[in-house]
Amino acid sequence: MVRARILGALLVVALASPRPVGISSRHLIFSRQLRSHRSGRLAAWGGGGKQGGTPLVDALRDVAGKVKAAFFVPGHKMGESCPLPLQKLWESPGLQTPSPNNPMRYDLTELPELDNLASPEGVILDAEALAAEAFKAKKTWFLVNGSTSGVIASIVAAVAQYRRNHPNTRSVKIILPRNVHKSAIEGLIVSGAEPVWITPKYNSRLGIYQDVPLEEISEAIRQHPDVGAVFLVSPTYHGIVSNIAEIGKICKSWNIPLLIDEAHGPHLSFLPYPYSNLSALSQGADVVVQSTHKYLSAFTQSAMLHMGNESLLGQESISRSIALAQSTSPSYLLMASLDAARWQMAVGDGVFRLNNTLHLCQQAMAQIDRIPGFQALRPHHLSPPPPTSPNSLISDESAALVPPLDSTGVPPLDSTGVPPLDSTGVPPLDPIVPPLDPTRITIFPSGENGEYWSGYDLAEALRTIGIYIEVASERYVILTPSLATRERDISYLLRGLSHVSKTLNNSKGTGGSILQEFRHSKGRMTPREAFFSPIKKVLADEAVGELSAETICPYPPGIPVLLPGEEITEAVISELRNVVESGGSVVGAEDTSLKSFLVIDH
Repeated sequence: MVRARILGALLVVALASPRPVGISSRHLIFSRQLRSHRSGRLAAWGGGGKQGGTPLVDALRDVAGKVKAAFFVPGHKMGESCPLPLQKLWESPGLQTPSPNNPMRYDLTELPELDNLASPEGVILDAEALAAEAFKAKKTWFLVNGSTSGVIASIVAAVAQYRRNHPNTRSVKIILPRNVHKSAIEGLIVSGAEPVWITPKYNSRLGIYQDVPLEEISEAIRQHPDVGAVFLVSPTYHGIVSNIAEIGKICKSWNIPLLIDEAHGPHLSFLPYPYSNLSALSQGADVVVQSTHKYLSAFTQSAMLHMGNESLLGQESISRSIALAQSTSPSYLLMASLDAARWQMAVGDGVFRLNNTLHLCQQAMAQIDRIPGFQALRPHHLSPPPPTSPNSLISDESAALVPPLDSTGVPPLDSTGVPPLDSTGVPPLDPIVPPLDPTRITIFPSGENGEYWSGYDLAEALRTIGIYIEVASERYVILTPSLATRERDISYLLRGLSHVSKTLNNSKGTGGSILQEFRHSKGRMTPREAFFSPIKKVLADEAVGELSAETICPYPPGIPVLLPGEEITEAVISELRNVVESGGSVVGAEDTSLKSFLVIDH
């Protein structure tokens, strides 16, 4: 009788469990002999079809509940030795018993049930497969070293594949714009590729770089037959999207992979049509790297690399290159957050939240334009026709569409914060796809007589009232709303801008001048050659004419002006100092005061 009760209890538990109890998933469910049943196994997880499951999250929860004695890394042993400052941060009740909500409880390692990111066969492989399906990719890899590792890996993979296909080649070139993230430069250093620089359109009126002209890419390919890949950033920090579809056609005609740094666009494919067409995967890119953490609900440093459905870059090359750039001690909390973020967008409330964010952002930008002293960046600002006056970034026609202000000086928001739906269930949108992420907000503080107020001043004024923005420049501030943005956030922003508007207009600030297009130096060595060359430190005056040993990037605009192997000029030093004096920062220089530079020691 006792044995029957025990067997009955075990049967109930087994039926209620997503996988057999007491048997390692690595040794049974995910064995090589049963891999053909993966699709059926995925379908068993949760509601909403396959996408309703969270295999990695579930496995973490199950394993954390099974451990009675932890003799594996990490050293805190599921939070048992959680430092008191962290306990207070997480509101743990006491020193001896970690809170059930302590994240350290789930900070586990490669236990048998938890798979291995370096060679996934189980729950990680399943979670990546679900992500590939949700993002409409052929294959997806989870990244725990951020998009930085994905960018480096994509460039290394392209160079490695080209060299295998052309064993007698002496060099491999990568075509890329100057407004790349510094991780792309690191990819050049690791791979040994030679950069072929193309210049994105520069909008002198706004002081920002836009997309890359198609003709520049075509001409660069014609002039350089040994190109291993074309690498682009889309969207940019300002949300500007390149014409990936047409660029992809050019690359495909030359059998050249197109790599896209879409760190600022993991949400694009989940926007309603036609904005979903802005995503690089929907436009046929070969490899797309996304910072999932930037705009979806994953932990900082978690990202994904997606392989396009018709990718010219092979899966083996990508996998080997990712292993080169990834940590061998991946955080399961980061990976689980990727699994959960995918679930939220696929079957959770993510799309509804994102639609609401789209509505709030469009409403907010229209209202910002009516607050004295501020204008929001719109698609029509990126191309002619010019504005109606030198001091305005907005046309009379669009200004007329803005709702009137109420007595508080801030236009009223929809009481529900929910966008009105048409018969298809999505908010009505402009049928023409704009070249701008509709959920990115760039604000230009503008004044009278052709002057404007510094974006640094605006950011500081907002910070004093509890509004923290993403990045500020001399000319603008950038805000990055996401699916977590609430109506009260937008309302507080608008009221804060209304308050700051009065402060700025009554102050005696002198304003600034629009940053001119940066003049970039010419390279005399490849980044890799320069990186491994002997170096020395010299004073700034002595550095003129020398070759840089550093990657120096001013923020803003976040574009490297000096790379290893490029000549240091007086103009470049002057531009860097202007950025610092205006309130910006310089990244990559050992001497941030710019009184000295590291140069190649010939």
